[in-house]
Amino acid sequence: MLTRLFALLLVAFVLVPIAAAQEGRSLDLTINDTGIAIGDAERVNGLRLNFRDRYLREVNGINLTLWTPYYDSTRVRYGTVNGLALGLPSTGAGEINGLGLGVLGVVADDAFNGIGVGGLAVVSGDEFTGVGVSGLATVAGDNFRGISVAGLATVGGEAFSGIGLGGLAFVAGEEFYGIGGGGLAAIAGEEATGVLASFIGTVSGDSFSGIGLGGLGTIVGAEGQGIFAGGLGTVVGEDLTGLAWGGLGMIVGEDASGIMASNLATVVGEDARGLVTGGLVTIVGDELRGAQIAGLANVVGGDARWLLVAGLANVGYDINGLAVTGGVNRVVENGEHRGVGLAPVNWSTGTQSGLMIGIVNYTHTLRGVQLGLVNIVRDNGLARVLPLFNVGR
Repeated sequence: MLTRLFALLLVAFVLVPIAAAQEGRSLDLTINDTGIAIGDAERVNGLRLNFRDRYLREVNGINLTLWTPYYDSTRVRYGTVNGLALGLPSTGAGEINGLGLGVLGVVADDAFNGIGVGGLAVVSGDEFTGVGVSGLATVAGDNFRGISVAGLATVGGEAFSGIGLGGLAFVAGEEFYGIGGGGLAAIAGEEATGVLASFIGTVSGDSFSGIGLGGLGTIVGAEGQGIFAGGLGTVVGEDLTGLAWGGLGMIVGEDASGIMASNLATVVGEDARGLVTGGLVTIVGDELRGAQIAGLANVVGGDARWLLVAGLANVGYDINGLAVTGGVNRVVENGEHRGVGLAPVNWSTGTQSGLMIGIVNYTHTLRGVQLGLVNIVRDNGLARVLPLFNVGR
């Protein structure tokens, strides 16, 4: 009995569809295209069984095949499946609306709308809207909207909106909106909004608003707004607003507002607003408004306000506020130190205004008080060098 049943299934699922497909014919048990068709029937409302599709136009119901369709001369697959596209082991169509299941894979050349599950891959040549689950890769050649989980990679050729996870990589070719995670890399080619995370590298080619986490590095090509962290380094090519940390280095190409931190060096190319801290060195190319704290040295190319704390040196053109260091507070190029300086050496080639407390205090012009063992004011005439204290004019 079982042997006969197996033989009937073999004829129905394999031999008849193969023979019929050779001439583009089918065995139709249908009325007005409704019923069961075995072979390469063009239109069926119901159940259609075929080895490999060539002439499919539309199925409303179930389309069961053993392999993906043939290509025509223009390399475009035909046919639409509305319902269930089932592949033993693979299936496909021009468009799938509904559920696509393939032991190996499911392929929609034009668009996939629904749920796709493939042992190896789920692929849409154009748009994908819905849920894709695959052992290796889930791919949309154009836009992806929905949820994707893949053993190796999730790829949206252009925009990706939704949740995408890849064992090795998540890639959105252009815009990204949602949550994306990759074992090695999470990449958005242009703008990113949401959460991107990976164990190795996280990259947004243009601006990024949200959270970016990279086990080794996080890179934002243009503006970053949100929270960004990289195990080795974090780089924002233009402006940063928010919180950013880099294990070794934290770099902002232009202006930064918020908290910027690293274990070694933190660099802001232009203005900084907020807290800038580094295990060894912090550098602000122009103005600082806030606090700059470093284990070794703080360097400010322009005006620094309001707090500088460093193990060895605070260096700036103008320092306004409180500067504390175990080495030297240094004001260069005829700049001015206004406020309070606490250091073994407070050294200004311009003006000191306020209170300087140290072992040695040196300035060209003093508008305030120096307290220390040696206090030098070049413009003070006979009181140019005094012990214990010196007072400006």
